[in-house]
Amino acid sequence: MWRFAALVLVLAAIPVAAQQAVPELYPETGEVRPDMPFPLTNEQQQAFDTFVSPPRYFGAFAASRDGAYGWFFNANDLATARDFAMSYCRNSRSTGPMPRCTVIATVVPEGFAGPSEGTLRFKAATDLAKLRNSRHYGGKRAMAASGGGAYGYVYNKPTRRMAEQEALHLCERYAKRGTRNLPAAPCSLVWTSR
Repeated sequence: MWRFAALVLVLAAIPVAAQQAVPELYPETGEVRPDMPFPLTNEQQQAFDTFVSPPRYFGAFAASRDGAYGWFFNANDLATARDFAMSYCRNSRSTGPMPRCTVIATVVPEGFAGPSEGTLRFKAATDLAKLRNSRHYGGKRAMAASGGGAYGYVYNKPTRRMAEQEALHLCERYAKRGTRNLPAAPCSLVWTSR
C-alpha cells in the first residue's frame, strides 16, 4: 500500500510539461474523403487526379465554381492542410475577383477519426518513433513540427535546452521553404527527451 502511495506522489510531482502526449502513428496509406458540392471543370479534375495519385495525408483540395483551385498535402495536421489549400485556391488568380473557394476533399490516414490538430504525417511520426526508441541516438533529443508538414529533430546534444532550440531552428528553416508564397506555419516542440 505504501508503495502505491509513493508512486502517486512521484507522479504528481512530475510537471505537466514533462508528461508529453506523443502523436499517434497512423498507417502509411491515406484515404480520400470527397465532399464535392459541384462538378469540377476539366482543369480542376486533372489537378484533383494529380492530388490523389497517390493520396498523401494530411491533405486538402479546395475549388470554386468559377474554376479556381488549390491543394496542399503532407501537412502534419488536417486543419493546416485545409487552411493552406483554401489560401492557394483564393490566390490562384492574379486578376479579377477573389474566388469563393471551399474544401471539396481531404486526405487522412486510413480509418482516421482523430483530431484535426496535434497529429503528424507518416514520415514525421515514424522518425519520431525512431528518435524516441532507438539506442543509436544518445544525449538529449528533441523534435519540433509545424502544421504545414515541416519538422526537425536533433540528438546527441549536451542539454535539453540546446536540443529544443536546434530542433525548432531546423523546423523553422524547413517550414520557410515548403509553402511557396504563403507564410510558414509556426513550429512547436513535439517531444523532448528527459
